[in-house]
Amino acid sequence: MFAGPGHSALSPASRRRETPAEEGNRPEGTKDRLGDFTIKQDSAYTTVFYVVLICAPKPFLLCKPPGMHYVYIIVSVTQPERYYVGLTENVRQRLGHHNQGIVRSTAPFRPWRLRTAICFSQRNRATQFERYLKTGSGIAFLRKRFL
Repeated sequence: MFAGPGHSALSPASRRRETPAEEGNRPEGTKDRLGDFTIKQDSAYTTVFYVVLICAPKPFLLCKPPGMHYVYIIVSVTQPERYYVGLTENVRQRLGHHNQGIVRSTAPFRPWRLRTAICFSQRNRATQFERYLKTGSGIAFLRKRFL
């Protein structure tokens, strides 16, 4: 739920109930995950298409709009203090790579569980956010908000 300094695309102030007509405009399968949050269209960062938070007990049901880029956070099932931040266009396939041991940096800590996936319409914005999550303040933000 990153939208830049001082801006939050999904801030509590922007929380409101959608009308039945507006509910029909959402991508399929996102209602349960977004609840009553809506994206502010006047936000400085409208490139965030939607944010999907996926908790362990819930199945991964994310329909992929074309041209979207995801910053994802995975957590080791065997060692919950271990996490990995990555960028991909296909979260399901990439999680499979991590669990099959194809990715050398995550192979010793298999299996992995998807914790959070954040969708961006522009690759450069997704790359910037991924790099931010790997900085000191980004790690603190990640631990407070996503883990």
